[in-house]
Amino acid sequence: MKHNRLACIILAAGQGTRMRSNCPKVLTFFENKTIIGHVIEKAKLLETDQVVVVVSPSHIEEFESKFGNHVTFAIQENPFGTGDAFLAGLKKINNDIQEIIVLCGDTPLIQEKTLTDFANLCRISNSEAGLITSTVENPKMYGRIIRNSKNEFEKIVEWKDAKTKEKEIKEINSGMYFFQIQTIKNHISKINNNNASGEFYLTDVFTSIQSKNGAICTFPISGEEEILGINTKKDLSQALKISNSNRLDSFMVNNGVTIIDTASTFIGPDVTIGKDTVVKPNTWIEGEVSIGENCDIGPFVCIRGIKDRITILNGCTVGPFTSLREGCLVKDNAKVGTFVEMKKTQLGENAKANHLSYLGDSIVGARSNIGAGTITCNYDGYEKHKTYIGEDVFIGSDTIIVAPITINNRSYTGAGSVITKDVQEDTLAVSRSAQRNIENWVSRYKEKRELRRKK
Repeated sequence: MKHNRLACIILAAGQGTRMRSNCPKVLTFFENKTIIGHVIEKAKLLETDQVVVVVSPSHIEEFESKFGNHVTFAIQENPFGTGDAFLAGLKKINNDIQEIIVLCGDTPLIQEKTLTDFANLCRISNSEAGLITSTVENPKMYGRIIRNSKNEFEKIVEWKDAKTKEKEIKEINSGMYFFQIQTIKNHISKINNNNASGEFYLTDVFTSIQSKNGAICTFPISGEEEILGINTKKDLSQALKISNSNRLDSFMVNNGVTIIDTASTFIGPDVTIGKDTVVKPNTWIEGEVSIGENCDIGPFVCIRGIKDRITILNGCTVGPFTSLREGCLVKDNAKVGTFVEMKKTQLGENAKANHLSYLGDSIVGARSNIGAGTITCNYDGYEKHKTYIGEDVFIGSDTIIVAPITINNRSYTGAGSVITKDVQEDTLAVSRSAQRNIENWVSRYKEKRELRRKK
């Protein structure tokens, strides 16, 4: 829908003391970005012409270092309430802006579709102002929506100012608004701080607009999830659970992924998973991770593509008790098994590392088998070195491979070997001392031990 020039003001000047943190509340990380980073992203998806973030003077440098020139900053010099914060943001709005949408910096779960539908409803209804509301079972300390006998919006009453009966109302204010800019400019100066908090409430502009018969649009949404404000670490945990739960639902419903136990599974927002893949309990997947179709992941698996992408192709098995770190590529039908850790390693088609191994900075060819207890020694104390293992190679159990090294196609290593030199094709590499069997040694040893004990 074509619209007038739109700006977004994000209120983020609160001190966030209830978080009990040295980090400003909205700069706390939430999944793959900061809390306010999610809000800024949603604001930009609305095709806004300007985004203004209102911050406190004590935090402006941290905000600027995070977001640079991507947004405009306004400073609320003193904590005089949402009305005062909004006014600080309004002063930074460009002259050609015609509409303003107001968001809260601590609500990362708000959805783009909700905001788009809200703004469009305000435009279609030719409203001068609008607000998102929700009806919840436990309204807590949210502002209450007061309606008249015709169920029309009348005003917003903040929780501290609400009477007992008003506190029983379950329709709440989200703190997210829409204004025609000329309307808000006409009314923002009329609000006062004659209330229980001694602050300037932005919500009072709706009463002022109503007094002039201005059209106000309410946009009800279901539940509290999208408008949940993060004020404490407990709120943060709750929001993370909601976000993860919604994402897992989407994987199951829209992608055809089987997730055995959603309560013990975390999958990050940058992860993609193909259909018919099964994710088993106690699995953690985050960062840039791509998993193909028909894979078997878990249980007790950690896949973290934080620094570099991890790609798992089709038909692979990963787990149980497996750790995949950045930069791994697991090709079709390969298996990474129990207590195996891989980092910056490529495992070829139908290759197997079944158990108890570490593969770092390695390339393993198709159909090769990595025996139990295999370790690639990739770090010399100064630099990382590469291990190249060809196709159809059999690495014997308890092999230590000292990089840089190449083990060529169809080669074997003997169990318990330390491999320090390149191995040519079709070759068995063995590096261990000859075994000696000393007969009757155990009996003699026990006799000596017994004599020492008696003395």
